[in-house]
Amino acid sequence: MSHALFPALALAILAGAAFALDNAAAALDRNADGYVSFGELLSDHPDLTVETFAALDTDQDGLLGEDEVTAARTTGLWPSDPRG
Repeated sequence: MSHALFPALALAILAGAAFALDNAAAALDRNADGYVSFGELLSDHPDLTVETFAALDTDQDGLLGEDEVTAARTTGLWPSDPRG
């Protein structure tokens, strides 16, 4: 493999993380890192509490990944859309 391909491969891998979230969660991912932070979720859900976010953040890393978003939606814990 050519050394010139390494940066392109790394970029492709990192870019893929942003698409791991479904469309609704990806729209909340303002910095496009593939995760939803408390601040990002709070911007659309102003009534969100730290306690609720902590319940969603099952691995306690301060970010919601694809599995956590899916689990929150499946169990009904995901905040409803404030726009109705």
